[in-house]
Amino acid sequence: MIRRILLSVSLLFLLTLTACQTWSPTKTTDVASIPDQTYDITVYKDVWTPYAYALLLGIPDDGTRVVMYHTLYVRRVGLGSPDEYINLFGTRIKGYKTLEIHDREGNLRGYLLIYNVLYYEIRERAAEEEIVVYVGRPGIDSVRDRR
Repeated sequence: MIRRILLSVSLLFLLTLTACQTWSPTKTTDVASIPDQTYDITVYKDVWTPYAYALLLGIPDDGTRVVMYHTLYVRRVGLGSPDEYINLFGTRIKGYKTLEIHDREGNLRGYLLIYNVLYYEIRERAAEEEIVVYVGRPGIDSVRDRR
């Protein structure tokens, strides 16, 4: 009986990690392929877990904003070069992925570097001309839109 419960909980946890990843077309890329240009930078850092990071690099002034859903752990840095943040990922975070974020038409709108333990969800709001990235910890943070 206890084995079944533990197996069910483990399976549910794994399904949450894999099934809630993303709806929008994303493509895994190498961090070195991110062009050196100015981005709209947003950082997710969980204060309780020192290595839970996500970095959102939105391409500014392309008609569609890419924003990270605002939580206690999200800080919008603003326009700038991502070098410092990318270097932080390279030195502190082992086990992360780099994703290209595309809109429904397939246009590149930004990049997301995210620690593998965190989950993400990406939604496009056509009426508001923005793509919203939700980042959280499995089983703890809700990624549902509260609007």
